[in-house]
Amino acid sequence: MLDFGSGCGGLTEALRGLGISTTPLEPMIHGFLKDQHYAQPFDAIVGVEVIEHLPDPLGELRELEKVLAPGGVMVFSTLLTNPFIDHPQSRELFSDWWYKDDPTHVGFFSNRTLDTLSRIRNYEIDVFADKLFVIRQKRVETSP
Repeated sequence: MLDFGSGCGGLTEALRGLGISTTPLEPMIHGFLKDQHYAQPFDAIVGVEVIEHLPDPLGELRELEKVLAPGGVMVFSTLLTNPFIDHPQSRELFSDWWYKDDPTHVGFFSNRTLDTLSRIRNYEIDVFADKLFVIRQKRVETSP
């Protein structure tokens, strides 16, 4: 498993403690994904509270696809803006939302943006509890 945006390594260590082989990747420590060379692809990539920090999330997802094994999954957590999207007072609610005040949060996601992402990159995306989403490449059907 690749712990993408691993920070100080808390999740990496927890997963290793459970016997899960995990490789950390924190740009400030290990360098950037595009500069890494891994011996084999990862069955899973996890990014906990990291995708909202990426100036080019689509480009970064393309890079992650290169190190993801066929049939592998990417799991990300970030607070989604779903509660604000269709609310009549969406602007006021968003302006009071504490999560947007972090200056390192440069992008926000909703079910709508995830739907767009799934169309652009041919993903299947499942969302859980408005803060966790799992990305898989759609299977390409082949004729026998």
